[in-house]
Amino acid sequence: MKNHTLLDAHFSDNQRTVVRILWQDNDNPENVIVENAQAEESDAIWLDLIENHGIDIDWLHERTYKHIKETQIEFEDYAIEVAKQRGLVYDSDVDSNLYGNLANFLFEKRNEEDEESSEIYDEKLFLYKLALFEHELVQVSEKTELKKELRQSKSILEATKKVIEIIENSENTN
Repeated sequence: MKNHTLLDAHFSDNQRTVVRILWQDNDNPENVIVENAQAEESDAIWLDLIENHGIDIDWLHERTYKHIKETQIEFEDYAIEVAKQRGLVYDSDVDSNLYGNLANFLFEKRNEEDEESSEIYDEKLFLYKLALFEHELVQVSEKTELKKELRQSKSILEATKKVIEIIENSENTN
């Protein structure tokens, strides 16, 4: 491509027949053009890439592998960031406000007027209950009615109260 610099090229399909090529405009470096080529000798873009830009099939396979890994890492980092923003995961080594976040978590209320916020709350509540049921003190408890109430709890605070009841009542009977 005239007046453009090759930025990247990689296969964009699983069959490795389509090459995605990124070109940077030499006059306007912020302008990047994406071009696709069929990896076959009848495609002029493919031939230009191979003949004029020093690209060979081995380089293209290696670059595709690296591109997939880079994309996977970007996706994982983004997923972790979204989970942190939603309060679904915490990094206790980095989060100096862990106890403040814990207090906010325990006293958080479902916002019935905001559907997305309500869904996030329900997801947190579900994950919290799962963690509570995985705790050894809850697992060994024979207080089936209290466990049922824990399972049916409608808020994080209610679930916390029920798990405390389970533990306190289990200790009294042992």
